[in-house]
Amino acid sequence: MSAETYAKSQYISEPVGKVYKEDPLSQPVWFNLMVYILQSKSSAESPLTAAEIEKELVKIIPFQKQARRLTDIILNIKDIENVYDTISAVYGGKLVVLDGKPKKYYFEPFINPSDLNMIKGSIISDKYLSDKEKDYLTSVEDLLCPVQAGRELTNTSNLERPASIDKSNPYQVSNWFYSIQTIFEAIKKGYQLELTYGEYSLDRTRIPIKPKLKVKNAESPYIINPYALLWNNGHQYLIATANDYENPSHYRIDRIKKAVFHKTQDKNGNLVPKKRNPIPGSLKLFYKNNEFDADRYASIFPLMIAASDSQNFLTDVVLECPVSSLSVIIDYFGHKVKIHPSERVAEINGRSISFCKIELKRVCRESILMFCLQQQASVFSPFPRIVALAPKELVDDIKAKLRETLAYYENL
Repeated sequence: MSAETYAKSQYISEPVGKVYKEDPLSQPVWFNLMVYILQSKSSAESPLTAAEIEKELVKIIPFQKQARRLTDIILNIKDIENVYDTISAVYGGKLVVLDGKPKKYYFEPFINPSDLNMIKGSIISDKYLSDKEKDYLTSVEDLLCPVQAGRELTNTSNLERPASIDKSNPYQVSNWFYSIQTIFEAIKKGYQLELTYGEYSLDRTRIPIKPKLKVKNAESPYIINPYALLWNNGHQYLIATANDYENPSHYRIDRIKKAVFHKTQDKNGNLVPKKRNPIPGSLKLFYKNNEFDADRYASIFPLMIAASDSQNFLTDVVLECPVSSLSVIIDYFGHKVKIHPSERVAEINGRSISFCKIELKRVCRESILMFCLQQQASVFSPFPRIVALAPKELVDDIKAKLRETLAYYENL
């Protein structure tokens, strides 16, 4: 909603030329308009002077004197701290004043668009919520923060680690906090990104030795086409493709050391963000009405392992497991999997164990292979938690990997 639209819904018309003689603060609509302009038009990178605020108000209030008086009263009120407290409590942010000639002002929301995107993404990718519950929670979130939900991010392409870090805030300690805004904006506006990515190594300078996240590609950042963000297995991932490669790659947000727009020269020689490639065919099946289906994607890539085969990386799979292992299936593939009773019956300590079969459609070969290998052993029973029955190629690959593992252990 624009400030102009908001005004039309709130504004009480006055005869043209009549000067508004009452205290503007006694009319909540004027105060609302003031804060709305700061919410929608200002930022830390683009603060507004009193004159600029007045100019925006004139677009709404048809009287110059009213706009000037309103601006002057609110910004120079003696009990300004109470006004700031009101803004904080009612509007979910704070009014920041930058000293100088002239003074400048901007609204700093407690929750910015990238934060909202993270919260919304965690809701959408939750396997235990129904579609109706997800729609309800995301709509409530938008109602609670309407301006931030629809607001464009600005000047975040070179977001750097701040000089001081509030270690009581977990988001400031995490690399996620410094990367997510740039990534979010690149996805929204369709820009390519340059990523420097980290991998863990041993920090031998410390006793005891501890793991350290080191940059692995500082000299040659990855040039990628970002398309979506999702949560899976407790981590947030960026879904992207490398240039000239159609299959998606997955980047853990907490391992991204730096993210900036990849830039190119326009016809005037100016450096501008480069547009990403169109959505590739390998990802189009996950879009519906221009919305990325995070649930479906996570069920096809249960361990978020990228596919190596650019042509035939999806396959239909039949699994079998004890009914007691169904919770693992639901955790990874959701409630919508097809489940059938199995003829297999086993007995442990005089107790009958029933099995079931699970059909999975079009899942990533490498990801399902790793998933099945992880589920082979159970400390509570003599048989695997989950086994693959089809396709034959997958079953053969699992057998080969298990033989290799057994041979390795025998040589220890």
